[in-house]
Amino acid sequence: MSSNLLAFGMFWWLSISPLFTMTAARTQGITLQHPTNLCLSVKKSKVLPSNRAILVRGGGAKTPAETFQAYAALGKRQGTMAAKPMALQSLLAGMFIAMGGVLAVSVGASIPGIKSANPGLQRIVLGAFGLPFGLIMVVLTGAQLFTGNTALVSAAAFEGLVTFPQLLNNWLVSFTGNLIGSLIVVILITIGGAAGGESVIAVAEAKCSLSFIQAFVRGFLCNWMVCIAIWSANAATDVA
Repeated sequence: MSSNLLAFGMFWWLSISPLFTMTAARTQGITLQHPTNLCLSVKKSKVLPSNRAILVRGGGAKTPAETFQAYAALGKRQGTMAAKPMALQSLLAGMFIAMGGVLAVSVGASIPGIKSANPGLQRIVLGAFGLPFGLIMVVLTGAQLFTGNTALVSAAAFEGLVTFPQLLNNWLVSFTGNLIGSLIVVILITIGGAAGGESVIAVAEAKCSLSFIQAFVRGFLCNWMVCIAIWSANAATDVA
């Protein structure tokens, strides 16, 4: 009983924490308008630094307020896109993430010697080879990824840049397109004989053995990390 209450409390806190972030950004003198392009206006504020970027090693990064501005702008682009390109980009995003999954199980899940000798190292390899590559392809091509859009388009809706029906439509199209795109990759790798064999079965069995609450919380936390990754991409000023 106590574990269920703890899980519910964690879910409740993580659910409302993005709203706190959005509210904090709004209080820093930001006025998001409805321009025809992706450039949004910002009022001068005593809270914001005079410089337009935080200097970090290797280049510059946007301030948190500027990052939210870019985040909402990208969410507007995703949420107001026409039906055909939205569907096509949703298919591509599903295929990109599925390709990342294939890479993960082909490399990280196919090193039993390292897994038995050093499980931590095997998990690092499994995490490093797979989703990051798929997510990079999604970010650089501007594809419609449902897990990222749950925050991106929500931020745009929070700022009044997209309507609630547009938000739901984007979620439905991107989720469906991602699912179909991933299934296309499954069919292709099965025909090509690159499905991964026992390593794929082992990963699938491990995921299916989780209880509902375990799978739900892990999925929630994973999606949160995806949204933070998209946030980080919008904070960067260059691809490097």
